[in-house]
Amino acid sequence: MQRISLILIMLLVNVALLAQEPQLPFTYRLLPTNDPASVSNVKFISNIPESASGISWDFGDGGASTDRNPVHAYSYKANAENKFLVKLTYSGLSTPFEQEIIVNPAFFAVTPDLNLGDLATLKKVMRSAFNFSINNSDSIGNMRFYWEIDGVDLEGNAFAVGFGQYPNIYHTFPKGGLHTIYLKVTNSSVSNTNYAEYSTSITLLPPVSTTKLDFVNLPEYITPNGDSVNDYFEVTATGTTSLSFMVFSRSGSVVYQQEANIIKWDGTNYYGKELPEGIYYFTIEDKGNLYNPAKGFFYIFRGKK
Repeated sequence: MQRISLILIMLLVNVALLAQEPQLPFTYRLLPTNDPASVSNVKFISNIPESASGISWDFGDGGASTDRNPVHAYSYKANAENKFLVKLTYSGLSTPFEQEIIVNPAFFAVTPDLNLGDLATLKKVMRSAFNFSINNSDSIGNMRFYWEIDGVDLEGNAFAVGFGQYPNIYHTFPKGGLHTIYLKVTNSSVSNTNYAEYSTSITLLPPVSTTKLDFVNLPEYITPNGDSVNDYFEVTATGTTSLSFMVFSRSGSVVYQQEANIIKWDGTNYYGKELPEGIYYFTIEDKGNLYNPAKGFFYIFRGKK
């Protein structure tokens, strides 16, 4: 009880609100190129005030512009990082805003599943720097995308024959550990020997192990009050194994039960009614036998926004 009291004091004094990330002065995306092996066309989109004047861009390669949303062609070298420091300034801005960009037409970013976040460690999205909003063959023009995972051609994630694979892919890795992702980008109107390529290695949890794993960072309390801080009882796992999650009241009654790949519980019962504040007991079992069972007490504290 002393530990719970300390937690309550900390919560009452320091209930943090989710910080909003400031909007960047500009974003960028790649445009189709007829020479993917050595030329990259980059579209810059400014988020500066409409009334801004004295706009000046330094593209980091000797090029410059005074347009609000310029397009710039970069010459780049194969098998190089191809990073450029872009600077944007306008009247009233004391110092230029600087952002490093990568212009390789095959560059991509690896991110979590937006719906699951970091809870599903083996589910990842690979998004091309062309930044197509959807995977539509009408949007890619003559650009073609070909993915490899750990040296093997990726199956699926493809358009009809002749259009290559999607520029943005969703992939569930079979296991944790080190993985290498590779993308080749071509233009179907020119020689297939003219292509851009990019690869990166990522390390995914859980590590490859011959023994069962322990769940980590299980919460000692949740505060489901809608302030986006500790609103859920979340369990980090692979996102591929079936987890059985049970919650008990202090009297031993089951107040909630779920079986799913992802555990993200908001402190309500079967009928969506908020459970009262207090101490509860949980158990977690992995039906896939990858994780050791877990159990323990936690506290529901609602407080105020």
